[in-house]
Formats: sequence, structure tokens, C-alpha cells
Amino acid sequence: MRMRSITRYLHTQLKLMVNPAKSKVAPLSECSFLGFTIKGKKIRWTAKALANFTKIKHLLALGVSLKTAIQHGVSSKSYWHMARTPAVQQALSNAWLKAQGLVSVKDLWCKAQGYTT
Repeated sequence: MRMRSITRYLHTQLKLMVNPAKSKVAPLSECSFLGFTIKGKKIRWTAKALANFTKIKHLLALGVSLKTAIQHGVSSKSYWHMARTPAVQQALSNAWLKAQGLVSVKDLWCKAQGYTT
């Protein structure tokens, strides 16, 4: 009923064509538009749109919080320029680098100088 009346209004008054396959009448919280949805008074990203961002996916996989991953993942900076951001510093900790098999230059220097670490 509502769909017909809305379609008729859009067609007759505004001269717009409505694609019934893509159109639906539903509560606002169930609809998404261009990767966004409205929840209460806030605009949120849909889970599908969020999953498409590779920078965000990589940061989340490395244990960065969702908020920080989004803030840094949507940046237009390249990977090289993001290297000194807090998100990457948190994700690529010394423990993670050591687990990847990389050797610490600081540890090598201390060993060469006879210091204990």
C-alpha cells in the first residue's frame, strides 16, 4: 500500500522513475545508502562497507581498536606515510616484529657493545 502511493507520487508529481527491484519501504534503521545507515541520531558505516577497506582490515587483524582503525584506515595517506601514526605503532609492536623473525637493531648494537638488554 505505502509503496504504491510513494511510487505514484514520485512518478506523477516529481516525474521520477522508480526501480521496484531496488526499492523498499522499511524502517530507517534497516536501510542503507552508499555504505551508510542511520541508527538513532548517528550515521554509521554498514558492516559490508567497512569490510571493503583493506587498511582497516589489516589494522583490525593486528589488534588495533575499531575506532582507531577507522580513523587511520580512511586516511588518504599511503602506507609509507602512515608508518608513524599511533595506529601503526600500536599494531606493529616490537613483540610482533620479533615474532615475524625480524631482529632488533637496538638489541644487536647492545650486544656488540657488551650491554645486556
